[in-house]
Parts: sequence; structure tokens; C-alpha cells
Amino acid sequence: EAALSDILGGTAINFVALDDAPLCCGLLYASLATRPTPIFPVALLDTLAEAHRAGMNEPPERQHEKTAAVLVDGVRDGAVLPVFLNILGLLNLVQQNAPSNGASIEVLSEELAPLMIEHAGAGISKDTREWRFRISRAKTVLGFLISNVYTMFPPQGSESSAPPKQGSESSA
Repeated sequence: EAALSDILGGTAINFVALDDAPLCCGLLYASLATRPTPIFPVALLDTLAEAHRAGMNEPPERQHEKTAAVLVDGVRDGAVLPVFLNILGLLNLVQQNAPSNGASIEVLSEELAPLMIEHAGAGISKDTREWRFRISRAKTVLGFLISNVYTMFPPQGSESSAPPKQGSESSA
């Protein structure tokens, strides 16, 4: 509670030293959920899903290329905020530590998919087939993006082209 009070009061917090994954994830979720404009590229959900599906026909080492191209074009065109790629990296780190924090790709995708489509799904009732389809699509896309962010965008300045340890890949 003290850390949450400090955060809400504007005090700088060392989250690594705090070592409280549920609090950190809760704060990330709250900050994403309360933004007036979405961080997730909601307008590109269908395009990202199609790129992911098309990539599944490629050899494993190339499956991410079409999705990465959509994101790069999206950043260039302003449809994807650059911070979105940083958030994907953070979520990748969270899921790499799933055995200790319980935040697997499936859990992260389940929790964050509604945020990805919330703005785009305005007017769609949550108990409809359309809403369930969009949630399913958002979960698949998010799982793929989180799992493959470092394959699509290797860390700059790394001596090796090998990405950091990856989590389990989401299936289509």
C-alpha cells in the first residue's frame, strides 16, 4: 500500500527493487486502461491478424516478417505509437518470468485483449458473436506480438543477432 501511495503521489519508484510483480502489472494495466487514446494499434488489428496468418505459411525463421512490416509502417504512418513496441518488450519480459509471476502469454493476452479492441469495438455488445471474434483475434495477435517482439525487433547494439529468450508462441 505504501508503494501505491507513493506512485499515486508522484514519487519515483524503483520497480526492480520493489520486486512486486502483481503491483507492477496492475499499475501497467491501470495506466493502459485509463488512457483516452489506446496504446494498442486498434485500427491495425485486422491487418496484423492477416499478416500473422500469412506468415504462418512461411518458414519459421520468416513467420514474423509480415507482422513486423505492418508495425514498422504503422509507426512511420503514426498508427502505432513507438511506446507500443516498448510495452511489448516489457510484456515479453513479464512472460519470460511466468513460472514465478503467473503471467503467461495466455494470461497476458486474456487480460489485455479487451484493451486492444475497446475503442475499436464501440457499439458492439460484449455478448455478441462479433465481440467474441474480435477478442479472439486480439488475443492471437497480442500473443504473437509479445512472444516475437525481439525476433521482429532485435535489441540495438547487441553483439549477437540472437534475440533474448522467447516464451511459448501463440497459435493462430
